[in-house]
Amino acid sequence: MHKLYKCIKYVVMKKASRIRPVTGAKQSHKTSKPLKSSALGDAKTAIFNAAKDLFASRGFEGVSVREIADAAGVHFGLVRYYFGGKPDLYRHCLRLYGERRLACANRLMEPAESAEEFSLMLHEAIGDILAVQLDDPSLTKIFLREVESSTSIADDVLGETVIVMARRFIAFFRAAQERGIVRADVDAQILTHMLQGTINHFVRTDSVRKRHFGFSVQDAASRNRLVAEIHGLLVNGIIFRSSKKEKRK
Repeated sequence: MHKLYKCIKYVVMKKASRIRPVTGAKQSHKTSKPLKSSALGDAKTAIFNAAKDLFASRGFEGVSVREIADAAGVHFGLVRYYFGGKPDLYRHCLRLYGERRLACANRLMEPAESAEEFSLMLHEAIGDILAVQLDDPSLTKIFLREVESSTSIADDVLGETVIVMARRFIAFFRAAQERGIVRADVDAQILTHMLQGTINHFVRTDSVRKRHFGFSVQDAASRNRLVAEIHGLLVNGIIFRSSKKEKRK
C-alpha cells in the first residue's frame, strides 16, 4: 500500500509541477522537466498571492481552485499539494493576517506601571495595528469580509489570533484599572472593541474619505494624525485624573 501511495504521489507531482507560463510566450514542444525546489517555492508563493487577491475581490464562494491556479500560472494540482484545498488556503490567508495582528499585542503582555507608560504603550499598539491593516490590503479585506460573515469557515483561526489579541487588550486595560491608571467605571471589553472597530472603519472607508475629504491613511502624515487622535481621545477619556480638590489635600 505504501509503494502504491508513493507511485501515485510521484505521478501527480510530475504532472503538477509543470508550471504554465503567465505571459503569452510560446511553449516549447519538449517535455517539461520536474521543477527544482526553488521553482516549487515560487509556485507556492504565486498560489498564495493569487488566492489572497481573488478572495479579497470575490470572497470565498466566488473563487474556484482552478481560477486560483490559472491566476498563479500553475497546475491546479499544486494548490492541493501545498495547501490541501480551497478552505485550507483561505484559512491560511486569515491565519497569516491574524498572526501579524496578534503580534501587535505582544507589547501589552506586561502591565503599565504608570500613566505615562500606559499612554506610550497604547500609542505604539494603535500604530502597529494600523500598520498591519495597511501592509497587505488583500489580507485585510479578507479579514474585514470574514468578520462580517455569518459562516464559520475560519472561526477557529480567528479565535487563535485576533480574538487572543483582543483579550490581551482587555487584560491590559483591566490591569491599568487595578493600578488606578484607568478609571474603574470604564468597560475594558467595550473599550477594546471600540478601538479595533474605529481602526477597521478608517481602513474600510479610506477610498471615499480620500475622494471627498482629501484624507487617506495611505498618506504618512494623515496616518500619524489618525493615530494621535485615536490615542488622545482614548487616553484623555479613560485615564483616572484626580480632582483639583484632591490634589490640594
